[in-house]
Amino acid sequence: MKVIETLGRHQATQQKGIFQYRRTINGIEIDPSVGQASSLQPGLVTISHQEWTGILMAISNASNNTFRIQASTTSNAPQQDLDSLIQGAAPTVQWNTSLTSYVVAILEHEGTIELYGGPLGSGVGAPIVLRRDP
Repeated sequence: MKVIETLGRHQATQQKGIFQYRRTINGIEIDPSVGQASSLQPGLVTISHQEWTGILMAISNASNNTFRIQASTTSNAPQQDLDSLIQGAAPTVQWNTSLTSYVVAILEHEGTIELYGGPLGSGVGAPIVLRRDP
């Protein structure tokens, strides 16, 4: 399995979200047991190839080409959030915010999406928020 980090930290622990994943004959296996979310239920999650393809198609067919990880109420943000897009593309998966963050990290790791902080046009920008350690 490949160990990677999420894009951000777990809210409750302020620790980096570390997990492992691999592709198998059954789909994408996500195992959070190596990180701070080792108590995540369900523990090992498999997203089928059909569901993964649905996620990729939803991203490819989205009206915007820039996204937020979660929905935002600010007016200077892209309207499309990956959280809703991913969950809508694979509705049979038992989603939670940690699992969604793992999927976003896998998508970024595999090159489907990339971190972006540039202009979106019409004076609008996608924020990347950085925080120093206390």
